[in-house]
Amino acid sequence: MRAVQGPILVVLAELLAKSTPFLLVPYLARLLGVEGFGELANILALAGIVAILVMLSQDVALVRKGYNSSTIDVFKGFLISLIIIISIALILYPASLIMEGGLGSWYLGLSIAWLQLSLCAIQLVHKYVFYFLLQVSVLILNILITFLAGEHDLLNANSRLKIMAGINFLSILILLVFMWVNFSPSNYKGNYRLCLEAIKDKTIFGASLIVSQASNAAKLYLDKILISQLVGMEVLGAYSLSYTFAAASLVVVGAVNKAMLPRFYNEFSKPEWSASKFQIQSIVLGAFALVISAIFYFFPDDIYYYLFGHHIENVTIMVSIFIASIAIYVPCVLITNYLMFKGRNAIISLLSLFSTGVFLFSLIAICIGDMPKYLLPAALLICNTVTFLLLLVYFRNLTRSAS
Repeated sequence: MRAVQGPILVVLAELLAKSTPFLLVPYLARLLGVEGFGELANILALAGIVAILVMLSQDVALVRKGYNSSTIDVFKGFLISLIIIISIALILYPASLIMEGGLGSWYLGLSIAWLQLSLCAIQLVHKYVFYFLLQVSVLILNILITFLAGEHDLLNANSRLKIMAGINFLSILILLVFMWVNFSPSNYKGNYRLCLEAIKDKTIFGASLIVSQASNAAKLYLDKILISQLVGMEVLGAYSLSYTFAAASLVVVGAVNKAMLPRFYNEFSKPEWSASKFQIQSIVLGAFALVISAIFYFFPDDIYYYLFGHHIENVTIMVSIFIASIAIYVPCVLITNYLMFKGRNAIISLLSLFSTGVFLFSLIAICIGDMPKYLLPAALLICNTVTFLLLLVYFRNLTRSAS
């Protein structure tokens, strides 16, 4: 029963934590307006890029080595990954000083990476109840402080960023105290000395995925920066509001994947694991998600007007395209998990780089071309479709050669 309850608590916690942007959309959209929401999206995009660069896939590295390890081994792995994260953050710090909004984005990006790594460690040592309670507390604090700031006319893009970073660092402090008490590091003075070889190995692993992570950053965040520069904040606001609403489904995908990742790795290592069955399950799941996404095309625009407090032309089309893009992304996540388990990081990076090139080319073409701007989400749909087809072809060839 505990084996089932643990992942369920993680999924619920991730759903609650990642639902914060969705829950706050009606309030932020009304208070900041479409253009102000675009400014917030632009700043958060920069913070997201910082978080991905700083993380250097250390959350994946920790899970990859620690999904079946002892508590002390998880703690050692966490410390090594934390040193790597802080080192990269310090390298990026000077650049944050010369960029507009760079310092605030640096603090938020570091807090996101540090917090995610800490939560991975808590998950690996099966402290699921604490994991859940912490995520719920973060959600409540985020909403409460945002509302208080808004009611006192203190809420804007920069203050929202400070609220998020402050809550993240508070959570990190609580997690560090919890780890110190529960991991009892004082009992392992001679055993958990940081190993340079381990730091080197984890850095190499993360570096091998940097192209893939940079590609993900481009798809998640660079689009907003490009739209703000090539089209304007008002279009970015409409684009970001549509994406935030649609990304509620992406939250579910990410939460389930994070909760089940250790289990995926455990299943992949079993001799009886079936590649053909896994392939069929991935395709069926993606097809089911795609059918569900079609429902949103028939939503009337009035629903989004009541939600956002502003009339946004063709918002139904934008949301529908985004949700279809996320549906196609579902099987991509599952197949990528297998490739990471097999250490095919170079292939993942190459595929990600190519698909990102397709995404940026499509996005820029729509931005500067004569096509209507409500088709901007189509760039992500094209990108994810290409990614899925390439991943599927490579996965089939890989599993056939292995058998």
